[in-house]
Amino acid sequence: SAELPRRERAHLISDGLESEADGEAIAAALPDTQAGERLTYAYAYTPMFAANLTSQELLGLANDPRVVRIHEDRASEPLLPRSTAMMEMDVLHTANYRGAGRAVAILDNGFRVEHPMYASRVQRGWCFSTAGAGQPSLCTTGRQPAGIATVGACSGLSGCVHGTHVASTAAGGWRYNGPLLSDRLSSVAPYSVLWLVQVFHRTSDNRTQSYTSDQQAALEALYAARNSNLNNPLAAINMSLGGGGTTAACTTHALRPIIQLLRNAGVATIIAA
Repeated sequence: SAELPRRERAHLISDGLESEADGEAIAAALPDTQAGERLTYAYAYTPMFAANLTSQELLGLANDPRVVRIHEDRASEPLLPRSTAMMEMDVLHTANYRGAGRAVAILDNGFRVEHPMYASRVQRGWCFSTAGAGQPSLCTTGRQPAGIATVGACSGLSGCVHGTHVASTAAGGWRYNGPLLSDRLSSVAPYSVLWLVQVFHRTSDNRTQSYTSDQQAALEALYAARNSNLNNPLAAINMSLGGGGTTAACTTHALRPIIQLLRNAGVATIIAA
């Protein structure tokens, strides 16, 4: 059977996949699936997995009574139309809400970690960038490395400055516990520390896009690490990315379960709208 043009993901009705091995076992039960080769993620906190499937395999999942919902693994574009002015951040800064003692995570397409707007406050880094046919991963080594060195800004692609721009908007402009770099440069949370996450891949036409499955893997990693630094627990996650549009609440979106877990844990997820 013909391969689908995009990868698909299955949302299973269960208590969750305990490990990647469990996800491989589910994938192995599908017709003609080579377990471990086309399974891209088995998630730890939500009952879901992401896999590359043929149309025959997709039909088999659709007829499986264990499957609640199937989501297409769509690719999102970088977005940042408006931010601080809309949020009236000057009012919050006057009330001394500047992010001190908190971490802010940014999911984007790479970052200049040495940028003077925030360099002293970059604390952690992850990369979740799945490669596909003609679409290389933007991780420096492998698909899921961790560490600040893995999230460097891309080069030679359209929109490579986006991640640096977003990180500066979220947490740039101030020296940590020090004076403003400039009275015209301020951000949403200028006293916070930054956790940077690369979730984009290179497209065949030299742009950057992000799969929903990579975004979910990143959100699950952040959920697991949310209280790893008691001096700077995770407070918010920024995702300036998207595509398409809707006028209704996204109650069946693939990311809703992990975002709900984050919300229940006191972490706000802010997505471009």
